[in-house]
Amino acid sequence: MAEQKKGRSLQLILDAIPTPLLMIEADYSVSARNMAAQKFSTDNPATPGDTACCSTLADANGTCPLDGGDCLAKEVLTKKTESSTVKKITDGNEVDNYFEVCAIPVLDEQGNISRIIESWRDVTSIYQNKKLKLAYQEQNAIFQEHETLLAKVITAKKEWEQAMDCLTDMVILVDSQGSIMRCNVAFSSFMGRYFASLVGQNYGTIFTECGLSGPKSHISDTSESEMFHPSSGKTFLQRNFPVTLDGDITGMVITLQDVSVRKQALAQLDNHRRRLQQTLDQLSAMITQVMNDKRLEKTFALMPLDMEPCWQVFDCEQKECPCYGKEAMRCWQASHTACNENADNKTDKCQKCAYYEQAQADPIFSIGEQFNKMMDILENKNQELEKAYAELKASQSQLLQQEKMASIGQLAAGVAHEINNPIGFVTSNLGTLAKYLSRFSNFLEEQTRILTAVGEAPGIEALQAKRADLKLDFLLEDAVGLINESLDGVGRVKKIVQNLKTFSRIDQTDFTLADINQCLEDTLNIIWNELKYKTTVHKEYGILPLTKCYPQQLNQVFLNLLVNAAQAIPEKGDIFIKTWCTDNEVMVSISDTGSGIDPKNINHLFEPFFTTKAVGEGTGLGLSIVYEIITMKHNGCISVDSTPGKGTTFTVQLPLILEP
Repeated sequence: MAEQKKGRSLQLILDAIPTPLLMIEADYSVSARNMAAQKFSTDNPATPGDTACCSTLADANGTCPLDGGDCLAKEVLTKKTESSTVKKITDGNEVDNYFEVCAIPVLDEQGNISRIIESWRDVTSIYQNKKLKLAYQEQNAIFQEHETLLAKVITAKKEWEQAMDCLTDMVILVDSQGSIMRCNVAFSSFMGRYFASLVGQNYGTIFTECGLSGPKSHISDTSESEMFHPSSGKTFLQRNFPVTLDGDITGMVITLQDVSVRKQALAQLDNHRRRLQQTLDQLSAMITQVMNDKRLEKTFALMPLDMEPCWQVFDCEQKECPCYGKEAMRCWQASHTACNENADNKTDKCQKCAYYEQAQADPIFSIGEQFNKMMDILENKNQELEKAYAELKASQSQLLQQEKMASIGQLAAGVAHEINNPIGFVTSNLGTLAKYLSRFSNFLEEQTRILTAVGEAPGIEALQAKRADLKLDFLLEDAVGLINESLDGVGRVKKIVQNLKTFSRIDQTDFTLADINQCLEDTLNIIWNELKYKTTVHKEYGILPLTKCYPQQLNQVFLNLLVNAAQAIPEKGDIFIKTWCTDNEVMVSISDTGSGIDPKNINHLFEPFFTTKAVGEGTGLGLSIVYEIITMKHNGCISVDSTPGKGTTFTVQLPLILEP
């Protein structure tokens, strides 16, 4: 009853439209028309649907254009889109009438054309008026443009639908109530339902029915959330994108993205990130150790994840092996294993082992192995560089010290030469003066004798009184003593200058014959001022042949040893110097009764820059230079024997090289 009433209401509305309207079925029969169409029709069928569309309205010529003519209904059914045209019809009075005919398809639920709505609008007056005709043409062009645009929109719609169907992510369009309006193929396939059965359903209900667990977002919520599907074990990321029209939210686009693989990858990535961080921490700690301690006592030891111990992999029963019963470890770096005895000799063999290859496949482990190799190389290179640097510093310091000694020797030789000149003429003048005084003494004695023999007694007495008053006899006797003392002092100065010149030996820098005892004497004379106030020097020189050496350098050796001996004595003590000769060596020992040397420092005495003295009191180069001169320059050796609190003895052994 309601449907009949609704149908009558629709018919009344259609009848009120002045434009003729036809409803054409797929078989080109007219199933309905409005009042304007009935008035305009040339036929009046008793039952709707009995008349073909070609027999109605002004087109009633009884000939169907399907046989080859133009048919608007056929074009719509073929192209499946609306179409329009302008028809000219001449009536019985030979009057041309123009009608704008527009055909619009009606689709069923499956998207197929079920019928066509065709409208006829009388545009005769428009065509009769030229201006209006031009306007109509323009309007028709606009209409054609709109028709083209509509076709493009329809094409774009189909392309967009196809694009959405190509997506692996599920896409749903819902209205403001949450009812599904559209969805792509991925969603309908996942739900196992046809598109038509999903349209109009509430998306939250659909999610619940298929087992998706997780938050059901509000229509205006733009947050992201994860949903889990137990039956497939997949996790989906739900994103909501509200659809707005004129500022109001009219719906929402929902996407469901499968993030199961990504979650697993992220979990693995996080696990690897933790391992990498652990690796970096180990590397940083080892680098810090190298920077602080200058050495590397342990290696990078992080094993790959899920790595079983080697004894489990190979079903090893060697319980005495260091690897047995322990977690996975670098067995190729462990000594005395069942695989081999010495870890240093097993690396090449272990690199061919399947267990090593399995561990090497792990990138982080490979980094650790490369780091270990790099650190070994760096440590070896660092030790070589440190040794070379120490040798270079020692050589540079020793060269500097030798240059200083050479400069001091040159200066001493120059000073000795300059002092020798005045000493020479002072000695000569004193000798001449002694001769003059001897002549004056002889003259006075002869004069006294003659005056005594021939002179008068009063005059002689007066002369003798005057001589006694002037103390001429005392002056003559004392002058001789003064001249002798002056000559002795000048002789001592000359000897010191000679010793200084001998010590410097500017003219003896080559490998030449020298008396070792004389070298010691020359050195003692030079540093006597350092020794005489706090030490008593005891000398026990043996009979030594002349031997080839560098005298100046040996003077420097004896100088350093004697000065060190004096400095080791706190207040008062003794220094003992002894020389002797064997069949092929010259031996020199210098002992002191000083404080001695701590046993822990004995092995470092001859290292460059090592010193037990306070800061500013020693450079640590003296004994280093002594060691180089004895061992490198003379192919000899030097040893030390010390007892804390009792004293120290340095013994120098020089090869005896005689003149051939």
